[in-house]
Amino acid sequence: VTGVTGHLGFATAKLFKERGYRVRAGVRDVKRAQSVAAIAELGIPLVHVDLLDQASIERALDGVDGYLQIAAVFKLNSRNPQDEVIAPNLEGTRNALRASAAAGVRRVVYTSSIAAIGATKAGQPAPDETDWNDGAIEPYALSKTLAEKEAWRLAEELGVDLVTVLPGTIIGPDFHQPTDSLKLLVDVLAGRVPFAFPMAFSYVDVRDVAEAHLLAYENPGAKGRYIATSDTVSVSGVCAQVQALRPQTKTSAKVLPGWLVKLLPLVDELKHSLTRAPRTLTRPVVREYLHKEQRYRSTRLADELGWSPRKFADSLEETLRWIESWRARESLWMKASPSDGRASPKKRLSASSPS
Repeated sequence: VTGVTGHLGFATAKLFKERGYRVRAGVRDVKRAQSVAAIAELGIPLVHVDLLDQASIERALDGVDGYLQIAAVFKLNSRNPQDEVIAPNLEGTRNALRASAAAGVRRVVYTSSIAAIGATKAGQPAPDETDWNDGAIEPYALSKTLAEKEAWRLAEELGVDLVTVLPGTIIGPDFHQPTDSLKLLVDVLAGRVPFAFPMAFSYVDVRDVAEAHLLAYENPGAKGRYIATSDTVSVSGVCAQVQALRPQTKTSAKVLPGWLVKLLPLVDELKHSLTRAPRTLTRPVVREYLHKEQRYRSTRLADELGWSPRKFADSLEETLRWIESWRARESLWMKASPSDGRASPKKRLSASSPS
């Protein structure tokens, strides 16, 4: 399993371990104690894997039956999208498939994304596994579309038994550092979302996506692409549900008009240049998702493999509690001085970042 220092990779490795599998975790640096501590505590051995180095993947796959390729660059804002997001995801995919063929792996389960299918405008029919986001604008969506297509091309060329899982926006507990998928919930809780944007996203619990990977691996009849997502909720709906669960939260379900949302990337860019705060609303993100909704059906996964995901409302409460516990830990680290034996906040944050 790759990507084990990230939200989904950790949940998937943990689930396979709990179901009795002998799991091997691929990480870039096995000596980075803070970033791999949680996976090591599960009793899962660590091996060096650099997705840009095919030989390292082949060594990690020696003697294994299955390969869960979860690791990928997941950045919704980047100074150089081609070099930082698109190229690494494409090259990593090529190396993963070629290494799998060379190692004779029985089955590869590859994590794609509903970003590779694309969002639709309200009223349009829900897309399914036959659709591709060929008009992708946002770099991450483009990278996942190109990378999954490349995975299928190489699987056919090299004779690799490939199944792909396409998760929605992943939420849920048990993360070590919030991902970009969790950023909206983190910002809403922190009072940084005073108004909602006219967008809607399809959500899924991380534990259910891990289960989808397990089913895709275990079922001999599994083939092709499987959408793995649950409820579609607008940003306005997210704000309203969070406020209902946490009445003290300073947010609003009121939706900003689209013309105003188109101007917000300029404000976001200015804020970033002045304060170095992370970009949150870039032009490509607005162009990709404004006035659109991610509305899908996971019919194939449910009917063929027996998958049954949690509802968004059930997952939301657990996610909020985990975010609150993470913020409490961050607060403690900020108060701790380096001289007391604990890592400084800066080092902690760096060590906890996902693969």
